[in-house]
Amino acid sequence: MDILGAAFLWGTMGVVIDLLYMLGGNSFSMVLFMSVFGLIFLLFYRDFKKLLNFRLLLFGTINAVFIEIFAGSITVAGAPLMAVLLYTSIIFVILFSFFLIRENITKIKLLSALLIISGLYLTYLGTVRFYFIILGLLSGLTYGLLISFSKKLQFSGVDNNSIIAAGVVWSIPLIVLVSFFVNINYNIYSISGGLYIAIFAEIIPFYLFYRGMKKMDSSLAMMISSMEPVFTIILAFFILNETLTTVQFIGAFVIITGIIISDIKIKK
Repeated sequence: MDILGAAFLWGTMGVVIDLLYMLGGNSFSMVLFMSVFGLIFLLFYRDFKKLLNFRLLLFGTINAVFIEIFAGSITVAGAPLMAVLLYTSIIFVILFSFFLIRENITKIKLLSALLIISGLYLTYLGTVRFYFIILGLLSGLTYGLLISFSKKLQFSGVDNNSIIAAGVVWSIPLIVLVSFFVNINYNIYSISGGLYIAIFAEIIPFYLFYRGMKKMDSSLAMMISSMEPVFTIILAFFILNETLTTVQFIGAFVIITGIIISDIKIKK
């Protein structure tokens, strides 16, 4: 339920950002303001000495790299396709988790991952260019590394609040640096987008996600979180009046099937 809650909140992000983008918001500007508003979380965090750790600094840097690649990819290829390609991260989580924390690679995990990725593509079914795939795979790779590394930090005894705080603090230098080389605007839409992402796409959902992942296999956690695009489609239907096609329904069913299969087999 924690991870489903995180997936739902992440699912709202696409709809909100899409609305703000149409009104004049800018994705890189939203990322910059997300970092600024993310500092609000630190008002409730008191153990700053824990953040002076190389592993947490590395984690925050990986988080920043992922955010910038994903934000840049959206401006080039669009949010729907990047949301699909982002979840190639499931494959990367399976691989990284094997090397970092020795989680088993099983045939059922790989089958479930392929089912989920296939279902995600069915929810999109648009034209895919080669460099879109490269950008999507880079997003998936960095996101997969981020999740696997956070699981390793949990195994090492690092608490979830410190992981989130590190993601906020140590991602700021790179995000600020990138902001000097891209177009940044300071309108209300970019600012409110940054605030929304900070609270409802970073702090709250990642807290829920890490709390849920601590109790289960990290690849299973990623598979459950792949419900994010399904929630986005449903919300877009009600809020943006977008049409739901039969193929999208089939894609959502395939995603859910892949999650159910992985859950049953991993528990056994």
